Amino acid sequence: MLEIPNRVLVVAAHPDDVEMSCGGTIAKFATQGAQVCLLLVTSGECGGRRNTLTAEQMIAQREAEQREAAKLLGASGVEFLRQPDGGVEYSSALRGQIVRQIRTWRPDALFTHDPRTLLLDWNEVNHRDHRVVGELAMDAAYPYARARLLYPDQLSAQGLSAHAVKDLFLWDSNTPNHFEDITDHIDARIDAVACHKTQFPKAGPVAAWLRNHASKVGEQKQMTYGECFHRVDLRPVF
Repeated sequence: MLEIPNRVLVVAAHPDDVEMSCGGTIAKFATQGAQVCLLLVTSGECGGRRNTLTAEQMIAQREAEQREAAKLLGASGVEFLRQPDGGVEYSSALRGQIVRQIRTWRPDALFTHDPRTLLLDWNEVNHRDHRVVGELAMDAAYPYARARLLYPDQLSAQGLSAHAVKDLFLWDSNTPNHFEDITDHIDARIDAVACHKTQFPKAGPVAAWLRNHASKVGEQKQMTYGECFHRVDLRPVF
């Protein structure tokens, strides 16, 4: 059985990605004493098919929704990098921002998108921002954050030190190898998702979908409700 990590960093592309993908696990870990920080690469200003708000209004509202949802999950903090929604590009500079957050927060475990997933298991295209952010976060965790000669200016000028993440958890993976029982935390996940009113103005259908999906995941491991990930152990072999 996995030991509950002391500190967790969740790196997601948009507001609501955390709650939709690993909200139950984050609530579970927080309840058991983990300190959790959420890092949102964009503020989701282009999301929502029925919204008539401006991009500036969407940023303000979606960031507020994310902070409210984070409180319900028990997260200690939320940070936004405010990259363009729908236009996240892989770059050394953006990767460095994630490296800096890892070296600052010093998590034992990092959760993020599985960058390999093009089609989700319910036959939906995985957003390009998700795939790019997943790759950035994976690379930031290994090898960049742990190597003192990579982004050395963060260590010399900013007073940080290299940090080795122990476990990487990828959600929306087609090759899950780790399951978390979220039966006691499904309601927290649903309530947190409901905070994102710009995306889900009708909470009922979304709650029903979340319960059904978590039930199908849980069935694979005799759990009432579950979440699954591809877990990568980043501890040195030698």
